[in-house]
Amino acid sequence: MATSPTTVVLSQTSPRATVVVDVTATTLPVGTPVEVSLSGVTASRPVTITGDGLRAYFGAVTPGIRIDGLFADWTSLRVGDGADTTPVRPSLDIDTFGASADPLGAYFYLQAVGTLHGGIGAPQRFVPIPQTPGGSGGATPGPPLPRITGEETARVYVDANSTAPRGVLVGGIYADYMVEVRGFAGRITQRTVFDWQNGWVPNSSLTLQVAKNATALEGSLAIPPAERNATLMVFETNDWTGRGDVTVILTTRGVSMDRTRDAPRLELLGSPPGAQYLSTKPLSGALTADGACDDPGYADAGTSVQANMSIKAGRTADFVWICIEASLDTTDDGGSDSATIHFDRDDSGGLPAAADRRFRVGGSSSTLIPELGNDAGEWVPCATSGTPAWNECHADNAATSSFGAAQQYEFKIHYLDVWNTTAPVAGTRAGFAVLIFDGSDGATYRWGNADEEVGGQSLDTWGHLGLPEFEEIAVPVVGLVALVLFWRRRRQIT
Repeated sequence: MATSPTTVVLSQTSPRATVVVDVTATTLPVGTPVEVSLSGVTASRPVTITGDGLRAYFGAVTPGIRIDGLFADWTSLRVGDGADTTPVRPSLDIDTFGASADPLGAYFYLQAVGTLHGGIGAPQRFVPIPQTPGGSGGATPGPPLPRITGEETARVYVDANSTAPRGVLVGGIYADYMVEVRGFAGRITQRTVFDWQNGWVPNSSLTLQVAKNATALEGSLAIPPAERNATLMVFETNDWTGRGDVTVILTTRGVSMDRTRDAPRLELLGSPPGAQYLSTKPLSGALTADGACDDPGYADAGTSVQANMSIKAGRTADFVWICIEASLDTTDDGGSDSATIHFDRDDSGGLPAAADRRFRVGGSSSTLIPELGNDAGEWVPCATSGTPAWNECHADNAATSSFGAAQQYEFKIHYLDVWNTTAPVAGTRAGFAVLIFDGSDGATYRWGNADEEVGGQSLDTWGHLGLPEFEEIAVPVVGLVALVLFWRRRRQIT
């Protein structure tokens, strides 16, 4: 594309123009952030420059997270917030969020549907001055009214060590740190770190980095590795009215964490150990095992998307429904293709044991092959029954594959073969992995861990499948807002 001339003419008939520039950056190291913006205009009359400049990484995205206002390094770590039970403005509606960690600290990411920190005008209250008896004036002034601004706030509540009983209960975690970022008109106006000390107290000793673009925010908090263990985060947005959005719990483990599978609740990680998480949300629509992942019955399902596959998962009537589209398998190879899903029902890791299950279906097939571990690290056939014993699989499990633009695999698996219970509760989870074999080129597509190769015999490399910590997002919103407002009121009185 040719570059633009140095002079652009605007008129009533042509009020807009696109300026094309050519940037040479061959001497920069690969991964260096580069920015092109319009800093000024020479014109015969006033001109307003709006919008942000163009920012990108030069050449390629380098490994790891960098706080630079560019978000390509979060691609594999972000998770969708799902549908909100109470509609909020786009600037407050959390779309995706993510967390990670390395020896330097904990990292967080948040993206809104609209302009993050867009703000909204706040009403100003005018109170008449009371008159003294006799109408002589000279009223005694009352206490000043609290200042109300149109700012919007994004908060990240952090439970640095979820195994320690420190912090205050916020949205299902015991938060001991809070990052608060305020803004208006798309710009950050204030950023603060708070530490819980029987109340939120500003903590300037922890280094906080924050950067944003129009819709997204990323940051890092230099929590020492010695303080971090199965770190949990909850993300919240709100405005001066208290309206906003809040996420489910997200876990990010620091590199000092070992490979035990005991971290609580929801997790989705990229920096070691990289375990992924898929939520099984309640399904309101009816489903038929026909291999169609675009079935409207999956409208409320939890989702996970990566380059080689997309997964939907939900639950209804004692069964978990899982539909997988192998995005890179665009040839129909019949029985040469296959998908296998694995469940570590007690989430214990190690090698396949009698408590573990896996189910396979081939391409162009409706034949489900059930297996269980044999306590010797091997998979063996699993007998089926309508009322299964401890070493049997449910007879009503089913699977079907189909081919459209890509190969699709749909599974219907009973709760007993997923979590070993007929009544899973909020926060219940099992180890979970997906292996898809593409018969056309012999490739295996894997889900379960973003950092190492997922293996069907190595349960410690698997991710997790579970129930959200709370089904209704509106409940945590009220709890979080009430908590913050209570503290501020007490602080003002003190």
